[in-house]
Amino acid sequence: KINPLYGSEMLDAIWIDSRSEEDPEPETTYPIIHPNGDKEYEDGRIETSDGGLRQADGSIKYPNGDVRNKDGILVHPDGSVTLNDGTYVPIATDADFSGTSDGNFKYTGAKRSIVLPKVIKGVTLTKANYMFQNTYIERVVSLDNNINFVYNMFSNTQATSLDLSLFDTSKVTRMDKMFYLSQ
Repeated sequence: KINPLYGSEMLDAIWIDSRSEEDPEPETTYPIIHPNGDKEYEDGRIETSDGGLRQADGSIKYPNGDVRNKDGILVHPDGSVTLNDGTYVPIATDADFSGTSDGNFKYTGAKRSIVLPKVIKGVTLTKANYMFQNTYIERVVSLDNNINFVYNMFSNTQATSLDLSLFDTSKVTRMDKMFYLSQ
């Protein structure tokens, strides 16, 4: 039998059997221990060696509410993230933006690296037009969003580098002039 999560034969795992003569049929299940230390239980649960529970989508959920996504990025309950290299990126808050409607929010915060929230001031974000115009922003993380318009989003930014490697653009339909007059 091949385990789809690990791509290895189940024979590579070790059954831990602590049944005793007094209790030959214990009520608890005994896990299969995989070479990486993960424990797979008979009910399908997989506990990672660092105490998390592997989810069907490949992410790992921890008791404190953190979730390590399939790309290995640790997403905290407040939406902030810790990247694979250990860099902490805070989530922007309502106070970091001026404006009151979708497509009109402007970043006014001082942080150079942020996680873009899905909702700003109670409004679900789908348009980020001019959002970072004239700022010194250096990294924007957006892992799972509904943003479809990024027209002039970073126009005239003053930063000399901009990391968008974790900016999900899968739903973007309009991005013209996204970096217009940027450094």
